[in-house]
Amino acid sequence: LKGSLTEHQPQLYQVLEDGKRLLTSISCSDLEVQIAQLGEHWLSSTTRVSRELHRLETVLKHWNRYQAEYAELNQWLQSAIERLEFWKLQSVTLPQELDTVRDHLSSFLEFSKEVDTKSSLKSSVLSRGNQLLRLKKVDTAALRSGLAQTDSQWTELLTQIPLVQEKLHQLQMEKLPSRTAINELMTWISLMDQIIEEDDERIKSAVGSQMIQQCLKKYKAFKIDLACKQLTVDFVNQSVLQISSHDVESKRSDKTDFAERLGVMNRRWQLLQGLITEKIRSLEGSLESWTEYENSVRCLKTWFETQEDKLKKWHSINDLPSVHTALKDCQELEDVIRVKEKEVEKVEQSGLLLIQNKKEEGS
Repeated sequence: LKGSLTEHQPQLYQVLEDGKRLLTSISCSDLEVQIAQLGEHWLSSTTRVSRELHRLETVLKHWNRYQAEYAELNQWLQSAIERLEFWKLQSVTLPQELDTVRDHLSSFLEFSKEVDTKSSLKSSVLSRGNQLLRLKKVDTAALRSGLAQTDSQWTELLTQIPLVQEKLHQLQMEKLPSRTAINELMTWISLMDQIIEEDDERIKSAVGSQMIQQCLKKYKAFKIDLACKQLTVDFVNQSVLQISSHDVESKRSDKTDFAERLGVMNRRWQLLQGLITEKIRSLEGSLESWTEYENSVRCLKTWFETQEDKLKKWHSINDLPSVHTALKDCQELEDVIRVKEKEVEKVEQSGLLLIQNKKEEGS
């Protein structure tokens, strides 16, 4: 339709010009009305077709993006489900060496972090799919079925992960003495404290959503590590110290030492938990602010580029109907520019505030 309208546009302009030329020679109100109606009908049809074409192009863009993301997520989901089955099998096998169990648990933690990083892709697939359902311009039955399957598989994955992790952890703790477990936890807490301290300056100087996203990803991975280590913390707090010595005083001394070390570990553990939780909360807030600012800048840039393209096209106009259309568009553009000026001021203030906050964090 768009092509057909464009193809017949010269004919329309010729008819309009011929009609206006006739009006200079004769006085005919009917002809004047017909010329005006023809121009209005053409403009109305062109506008409707352009809007519908834009809408369909938008639907197609969403559909193509959805299909690409759905294919990527579905392929990964099938692989993840297969790997989860492997870990489930490992968690119920006969007793294994401690190092083997540690390797399994470490690998499973990496798998859990991989699942967490895919959550944004899953959210995007469901969001785009539901948006296409609302538009109702695609095969909704197949789309609805695919979305339901994806959601079901993802939910099952999230349900099984903590269960398998707990079983693998139980296998580890069956072979790991409580004292050794506490020592390992204390060493890990010290390592995390050092990493967080080293990261502090980097996070304070992080500018832009991409850098902040990287920091957030790192600390969300730490959160997954915490969840696994929490199982060890719970275990050592519930365990009973086994002492081989028959000497009562020696046994009492060992219990006291164990209780003191356990108390120190618990205090440091709580501090570490609070620190990581606060880092994630702060980074999520910063990411939201930077993303909103960058999206606003991107939208304004796109709008300005679109208007520049329109202005360039107006320079080549050489017929009266197009001049009338361009004049109307210019008048509308003047009103829109007034609104955009306020948007630009608001975005500038947002950017200045973000920079100011970074300076205050660094001071």
